Amino acid sequence: MKRLFGFPLLACLVAFPVAAAEPLSGFQQFRSYPFLDRAYREAGRNNWGEVERLMRHLLERVPRSEEARRLLMEALIKQRRYAEAEALSAELGEGHEALLELRLAWIEQDPPTATQVEQWLLHSEGDQRVRLWQAYSLSLAKFGGAKRALDWLSQLPIRGDGMVLRMSRANWAERLRDWNATEAQLAALEAEGQLGADDWRRLANARVQLLDEEGLQRLLTQSPSPAAEREVRLAMLDHAVSLGRLDMARRWLASLPAADRDSDAQRARIWELARQGGDAPLVRELGDQLRRPCLETAEWLSRHDQAAARQQLQTCRGEDDPQTWLVLAQRLHATDLLERQRLPEPWDSARRERLLELWREQGRSDLALAWLARQPQTPALQRRRAELLQASGQTEQAERLWLDYYRSSGDLQALDQASYLAVQGGRRDQARQWLEQAFDRQGGRLPVPLLQRLAGLYAETGAPFDAVRARALLPHLDGDSRASLLGRMAESGDCNWLRGEIGETPRAPVELRILGRCAMPARPGEAVIYYQQALAQGDQASRLPLAYALEAAGDAPAAWRIWREQAPERLDNIARLTAARSALTAGEPQAAERYWQSAQSASADDWALGAAIAQARSDLPLALARQRQALQSQPAASHYYGAAATAQQAGDLPQSSAWLAEAVRLEPDHPRYNADYGMRLAASPSAEQRRRAIALLERATRDFPEDYRIGETLAWRYDEAEDSAAARRELRRVIDLEQNPVAGADEYGSLEARRYRQRRAHETLSRRDSFTLASTWSPAGVATNDILRDDGSRSGEERRAASSNVQMAVWDHALGEEPSRAGRSLSVYGRALLGGDGRHRYGRSLGLGLGLRYRPIGTQNLNLYGELYAQSELDDADFDGFSLGQWLNPGEVSDALNDHVRKGRVSTDLLLRATASFLDQGDWRNDWRVDEDRWNERFLYLDAAWWTRAGDHAWLSRFQQGHAWKLHTESAQTLMPYGFIEFSAQDPNNDWRQDLRTGVGLRWQLWYGDSRYNAYPARVTVRGEYQWGLAGNLYERADGWLLGVEVNF
Repeated sequence: MKRLFGFPLLACLVAFPVAAAEPLSGFQQFRSYPFLDRAYREAGRNNWGEVERLMRHLLERVPRSEEARRLLMEALIKQRRYAEAEALSAELGEGHEALLELRLAWIEQDPPTATQVEQWLLHSEGDQRVRLWQAYSLSLAKFGGAKRALDWLSQLPIRGDGMVLRMSRANWAERLRDWNATEAQLAALEAEGQLGADDWRRLANARVQLLDEEGLQRLLTQSPSPAAEREVRLAMLDHAVSLGRLDMARRWLASLPAADRDSDAQRARIWELARQGGDAPLVRELGDQLRRPCLETAEWLSRHDQAAARQQLQTCRGEDDPQTWLVLAQRLHATDLLERQRLPEPWDSARRERLLELWREQGRSDLALAWLARQPQTPALQRRRAELLQASGQTEQAERLWLDYYRSSGDLQALDQASYLAVQGGRRDQARQWLEQAFDRQGGRLPVPLLQRLAGLYAETGAPFDAVRARALLPHLDGDSRASLLGRMAESGDCNWLRGEIGETPRAPVELRILGRCAMPARPGEAVIYYQQALAQGDQASRLPLAYALEAAGDAPAAWRIWREQAPERLDNIARLTAARSALTAGEPQAAERYWQSAQSASADDWALGAAIAQARSDLPLALARQRQALQSQPAASHYYGAAATAQQAGDLPQSSAWLAEAVRLEPDHPRYNADYGMRLAASPSAEQRRRAIALLERATRDFPEDYRIGETLAWRYDEAEDSAAARRELRRVIDLEQNPVAGADEYGSLEARRYRQRRAHETLSRRDSFTLASTWSPAGVATNDILRDDGSRSGEERRAASSNVQMAVWDHALGEEPSRAGRSLSVYGRALLGGDGRHRYGRSLGLGLGLRYRPIGTQNLNLYGELYAQSELDDADFDGFSLGQWLNPGEVSDALNDHVRKGRVSTDLLLRATASFLDQGDWRNDWRVDEDRWNERFLYLDAAWWTRAGDHAWLSRFQQGHAWKLHTESAQTLMPYGFIEFSAQDPNNDWRQDLRTGVGLRWQLWYGDSRYNAYPARVTVRGEYQWGLAGNLYERADGWLLGVEVNF
């Protein structure tokens, strides 16, 4: 095609301008001929590059050769170099036909941009302009689709080509089914009166598609012919019908000629449209006019307008189509029609059934029963009445009718219904009696449902059970019914017969399951074995009983593994509670809570389980609330006991004690309740309640002789009640018990610590006589803890520091039948003191005292003294000194004592004294620790003395704290570095003197003398300390060393 196109174009290029151009000379023509001849031959070969070269060469020689220029133009066009060809053609004039053909070829072969074409159109007129935009729109449609061509044409301005341009736009819009654009273009031609017959039809079609009734009516006034007008009206009618526009279709139907309007075909079209649009009145009207079947119209109306459908159905003959009539009557709930209409059989029987079904659906069983009562009574009708009574909930009347029907007909299905209703109504005994009679009458050959119902009645827990009848029923049962009845026989205690029936080697899973049930609850371990064997044989019904048995046998984790495999919604209430208990015991409190929440908690046990779960989840307020709920559900003593434990853990001790007391009241002989209540009372802040605890604890020691805590607590209460003998006796029993202990270390300490604590308490209660020997050396003259009164002989001397020593011996004897009474005691004591004023000068002062010591408070280390005190002191002239070695010579000792008798200044006085020690109890006490290697000690010692005759006073206060280490020796020894601060004051001759000092020291202690019942009654203490005087004039703030030795036994 490209080659064929080139020669006409070349002809155009050559033919038209030849006459206008100046002719070439002969010589020029002669020179041109070889080149032109060769160029035409190359053009025939499509060698357009060679043609271009030859023609350019020729134009250089003969510039005025138009034929060469046009052949060059053809070569450029063939090479798609249209711009160069256009520039070359400019010499021919813009309106030249050759330029137009060039541009058309350009558009066809290699479309330029729209801007380029629009530029051409600006300089083109008339037919050339039309040909250009027509060619370009075709090119756009070819490469970009009709939409692109329409869009480009729509934006072109009209310049004398409006009619053609609008028609072209309308053509493209029609192709795109763009009826709005089609109508807009053709409407302009309509307004100008330029529409032809074909364009009129095209515009009419566009307005039909747009449902433009107003525009279409205007256009119809210009119709080219009546046939064209009728065709358009029918098209509009068809379009309205297809779109379901019923009103529009009716208007255009009315506009048709009478012959068309009254035809059945058009009415059928409107009738169909009315059906589609749901216009019930029009459907009925046209259906009558078209003589449509009455039931057909009623069926359509039943889905759109039931009231109209019922009216229509009343006009229809049921005999014409009984089945359809029945369906419609039931759909429309036309009970009145069903009640009075008569149909041929078997449809009339179906009519009666439909009527009864409708009344039942409407809840009008009364109408159905009344209608049945009016009908001739037949067995079938009697059965139907029973069914209706049963369906309406009148079960007792239905039961009587079913039973009467059974007795008159022998129909076992009627007995099935009568016994079912009796069971549902709670009349199980009556149902069982009917079934037993039928069983006897039929020789056991009853339908399976009746046998299963009878077996179910026998299997119900709590129902009367006849083992003989159950045994007779068993051969007629299988599957679940047999298993449930066997289980009921096992529960009723008929296990001996069952074992004989099963034999020594059970094989069937149900037999193993029954043996497992016989073993519960007395032998849960045996039951576990049977259930596991049954489960191994595929008896899934044994899975849940196995879980119960495992729980009862104490294997909660294994039980929990079974419970969590079960879907919770398939478990009954008891199973969910048991699963919750297994999960709790297995350490899964969150899962236990979920199961417990899904169950119905009705009993105190259920609420107590919920409380235990909440307690395991550390939700003590919720646990306490659930315990309160448990105590509102017929609680037993065990529930009060459990609630008391929860309240104690929640910190509500008053409520816990009250609940524990109620548990004891409900079960006064329960050992554990009495023991715990006794322990609770023993810890009460009320002295009266602590005394009440003694009787309970005495009983508890008989019930739980191995519980050392009860024995210890009873001993403390005996001691508080001032019965030290009973306290010591109980402690000895506990000590003997701990020689072969039942329990080792617990939360109250190690076994060794318990033994020591008990023996220390016994030793304290047993101590009647106490002896103390002490000696203190103070080489630098610093303070001591022992007081020798200054008799005033040295009152004129300055109290300067000097070496001193004091030796003391004390004997203390407790008075009364018992050494102590609730920690209080009254003792008589005697003491002797020796004092010296040098390192080697002993015995210058001699003091003797005899008095009473009273400890008024058993829980505090406070002592009050009243003492007759006598002191002898030698002057320097009468005292030669007495060395430490002389103590070994009795004669020298006797001489020293005679010096005091003959030469000593003797003074007597009544000494009143009070001492107290604080901050030295519990973990800070000065005592041996059997289960510790190191510990802290401290004390605050206060000592006040008043010599009533002389009027002198003395005060000493000392705070000391240290850390003791055990020495790794076989004996009990400790070494303790310590620090202290001490304040002392004296007022001899009403001259007050004070001293404040501090220091550090090292103490060694040896504990000894322990026995089976007494822990270390004696100890030796050696201490050395260095003191710094801080303030005061009692010792002139002297610094120095102090050494002390003390023996207590």
